[in-house]
Amino acid sequence: MGADPRTAAFAGAAIAVALAAAGCGPGTAVKCAGGTAVGNVVIVEASQLQKMVGCMHIKGHLTIMSQTLTRIDELASLTTVDGSVSISSNPVLEDVSGLANLRSVGSGELVGGSGLGIAYNPKLTDATFPALTFVNGELVIGGDGLTNVSFPALASVGGGLSVIDTTSLTTLAGLAGVVTIGGNLMIQGNAALTDTGGLGGLAAVPTDVLVSENPGLTTLSLPSLATVGAGQPSPTAVGPSSRQLYVSTNAALTAVNLPMLSFVGTGGVRFYDNPLLPQCAADAVAAAAGQSCNCSGNTGTAACN
Repeated sequence: MGADPRTAAFAGAAIAVALAAAGCGPGTAVKCAGGTAVGNVVIVEASQLQKMVGCMHIKGHLTIMSQTLTRIDELASLTTVDGSVSISSNPVLEDVSGLANLRSVGSGELVGGSGLGIAYNPKLTDATFPALTFVNGELVIGGDGLTNVSFPALASVGGGLSVIDTTSLTTLAGLAGVVTIGGNLMIQGNAALTDTGGLGGLAAVPTDVLVSENPGLTTLSLPSLATVGAGQPSPTAVGPSSRQLYVSTNAALTAVNLPMLSFVGTGGVRFYDNPLLPQCAADAVAAAAGQSCNCSGNTGTAACN
């Protein structure tokens, strides 16, 4: 059996849903009165950004989608967004440190979602959110430009975690504090990513782990991951779940480091078309979870311990 076509469709859906949830459709730019903006805030131009000076709380979604803005320093007071935050399709945006004080995304459980999406910002190389402790929906990171993402205070993501179609991101070390997520873990189509060990704190994924089409990935390492597909997705999770560990079409993958893994759900352990990975490595992962490997196309010749 070859690669599951479901993953490519889901990758696009993950970004699309997260960004749409964040208010990328029609919206209204509102004023911030007394430190609180009531309604969706859509920032396209400098005049709209200027209205947010001193704003601490947005009772709606925040969308930043501008052809002209290079910085968003006027958001320096913002700590809470009840809905989603989307930073998407900003061709000249270079700096998001204006959101350094953002602590909470999605606590309002608004219609339209509650995630954080950062994608398609080609000049944005660093996305650091030092104060962020709470994301109630999907966390989606994607697109050109990013060489560093960092969420040092973030331990839990209410929905799924997706790192998709990045071209320059080599490490996931900025996600080291994440211990739990409420949906799928998806790592797909990342051209420069070589190792997933930066997600060293992640202990459980309640639904699917999907790792595919990462041409530079040499090591799949999730050193704390103990269970896949053992729980229920959270209400804010997006996308289907087969309760599987799915690893496919990673041309450079030679090693798998999942030392704590002891359970995979009914979708099983599935390794397909990883040409440098020895089949015995995939078989060992399945055996640790008490399963047989649903695998093919792993033709590496290295010996397994």
